Amino acid sequence: MPVDGFSPPADTNVRLRYDGHLTWDSPAIVHSACPLDIRLFPFDSQRCPLTFGSWSHGVGGLRLRAGGLPGGGLEDLVQPAGWQVTGLTVSDGTSPAGRETVARLTYTLSLRRCPAAPLRNLLLPPALISALAPLALCLPAPSGERVALGLALLLAITFYQLMLAETLPPAETAPMLGRFYMASMAVITTSTAVSVLLLGVYHCGPEAKPLPRWVRVVILGHLARVLAIRPPGNPHHRHCHRHTGSQVEAGLTSGRTAQSGGATGVEEGSDWQHLAGHVELIASCVRRHRAARQRQREWRRVGAVLERLLTGTFLLLVTVTTLAALAAAL
Repeated sequence: MPVDGFSPPADTNVRLRYDGHLTWDSPAIVHSACPLDIRLFPFDSQRCPLTFGSWSHGVGGLRLRAGGLPGGGLEDLVQPAGWQVTGLTVSDGTSPAGRETVARLTYTLSLRRCPAAPLRNLLLPPALISALAPLALCLPAPSGERVALGLALLLAITFYQLMLAETLPPAETAPMLGRFYMASMAVITTSTAVSVLLLGVYHCGPEAKPLPRWVRVVILGHLARVLAIRPPGNPHHRHCHRHTGSQVEAGLTSGRTAQSGGATGVEEGSDWQHLAGHVELIASCVRRHRAARQRQREWRRVGAVLERLLTGTFLLLVTVTTLAALAAAL
């Protein structure tokens, strides 16, 4: 039965030379584990030290020397999948083992990960997914798809994070790709939360409060000009509103004039008073409705300015995080 980490010894012959020199080649397959530094995954390089020595013979009874390593000893090496072996060095030394000193040989294997597959499978798709998060603010608010898109993107990033956790061994330090996923999740979460707040601004009803002066000056004034957002204008629509209001006011004035100049009796005067009261009520309702619609349009314009500003900000954040993830390899 094989020992843990070792293959059983091969049944090979001993070679005897004419001068009495004996040579016994006993090949074996040794399984070893190396500590990994995955902070720069998938652009990481690893150094795997393999130390060989005797547990029962000191330097007086057994001497070890490195042989058969011309040119680095990589001629017969099989390249592991996903890795590129860049070098092999050997160093000899001694180490204390109880009361004796034993000889040690340490082979250090240098490896560099091939980043093509991780970039294609674990970096490029999440980068494209995170780039869609700011574009959710460009969807029309009445469509109701902003929050659904943000949640779908968040679930997609979470799926890739689980794939990364299954690919890499457990480690105390988070890899570069994991930090990129966390930054992307933060951008998507913030974008979704902002979408919810802007939807509340867009769907504000007639009870919306008037805009504060600083909002009107800073957002509708300076930011709107910087972001090239022009105020919505419809001269025909405004003309119709002015014409309707003037007609109501004219009807109210004519009613008052007829009441003061043409009333000849108590019954006729009371009829004109009732008519004037109804006209005044209609005029006040029209004025309140126009004021509420104007406040709603102003708040929606504030939301449009903030949407364009935050879309550019989130796109910049996504670009910076993606470039930072790629610059870690340099």
